Amino acid sequence: MGAALGIMERDEHERALEAARARLRALAKPVGSLGALEDWAARLAALQRPYWPAADRPAASVRAPALLVFAADHGCVLAHPSLSAFPRAVTLAIFRTIAAGGAASAVLAKANGASLELIDVGVDGDTSTAGRADAAYGDVAGGARARDDKRSPSEERGVGSEAERRPLPTEWVSHAAPHVRVLVRKVAPYGTANSGTAPAMSRAQCAAAMAEGAAAVRRIVARALPADDNDVGLSAAATETGAASAAAAAEGEREAGRDRARAARARRQERGANVVCLGELGIGNTTAAAALLVALARPLPADTTRAPAPRQPLRAVDAVGVGTGLDEAARLAKAAFVERALARHAQLIAAEGALGALRALGGLELAAMAGAVIEAARLRVAVVIDGFIAGAAALAAIRLAPSAAAALFISHRSAERGASALAAQLQAAGCGPAALDLGMRLGEGTGSLVALGVLRSAAAVLEMATLQEATAL
Repeated sequence: MGAALGIMERDEHERALEAARARLRALAKPVGSLGALEDWAARLAALQRPYWPAADRPAASVRAPALLVFAADHGCVLAHPSLSAFPRAVTLAIFRTIAAGGAASAVLAKANGASLELIDVGVDGDTSTAGRADAAYGDVAGGARARDDKRSPSEERGVGSEAERRPLPTEWVSHAAPHVRVLVRKVAPYGTANSGTAPAMSRAQCAAAMAEGAAAVRRIVARALPADDNDVGLSAAATETGAASAAAAAEGEREAGRDRARAARARRQERGANVVCLGELGIGNTTAAAALLVALARPLPADTTRAPAPRQPLRAVDAVGVGTGLDEAARLAKAAFVERALARHAQLIAAEGALGALRALGGLELAAMAGAVIEAARLRVAVVIDGFIAGAAALAAIRLAPSAAAALFISHRSAERGASALAAQLQAAGCGPAALDLGMRLGEGTGSLVALGVLRSAAAVLEMATLQEATAL
């Protein structure tokens, strides 16, 4: 995946950040009068440093934002249904609802001018018809017809039929919500293992989920380009490959092909999507996120970096919230499960650090979000993270690639119990303050979508006149 912000040295980033702060101090307003908006403006400008209109003129933009919602199920809920107020089947039901454009994430994405990629990395169920109205697969209108779990997808389509002989689709645009694209990228067909008895993911599964997250970021950056830019990039690559492989091709032709490919990559960075919002879906993932937070807040010898340990280690009971609506007795039982899982995997986590914590306690969708954060930071794409679950995944990404923090913007303070402890860890890593506090705890990336307006406003602040310019009028 490459190192986060691999093209930006720490000193260069600090200089860009100070230049942006200096411009903010010079604007026609009292210094600091726009509060945390100025912090977001400076951090966004520093992230986008290579694209400033002039070396001494910090600027920022929000271009073609996209919400990535990764979905997966959790084995801990299959083994212990009381960990959630809802059964695992709800993951599939909400997946279909998002695909149909009817869920909170879909309507808020549309309202805030964002595209949405809904990515199945481990949902326990057939998502191949979600959001489709293809007669060959049945008119499901995003899940209006519930699937009989006793019948296989092939039985539903009819064995031996034309549909049976065709491969299942893996990517499509929702027929009911054109801004929603659905992708089936199952890393594990039934979700994770039960983290109470075994690591939630194998090394290979965790790596594959992280790779899916990184690939999703690259897709949305490329998809935002005008068609001619994509065509140029493809034809340049083809020219380069063909010229290189042709024995009779002149060196000049090969170099011209490489030049066109480099130009296409430059346009991609300058004109593609530069903001991604992160969200998730999966019954049981507040359990996984709380366990991951507790592990990452404690000393992890194998980590690349770690924020200073708190004077008192974070307890599971202080990190575990009500999730989908548990009562207090169920919440305490959930906290006890998390403590048992932490104890069971203590040796693995001590040996493997943050990556071990992620695969032992996390979920496929959390691993995918961690991979997305690291890749976005490498590409200088701003990441607006949602609440508690996405925040825990982002914290794992920071532990694996510390400079990824420069790309992260915390959308809101979640209402989950562990949100304060999580915010402290993220801010200690350099993520800055949360933009909003609206009592939200839904997930799906809803908070990050609402915060897009704040990020747009932060970028616009840098367009203000300076006090010197204002007094010269």
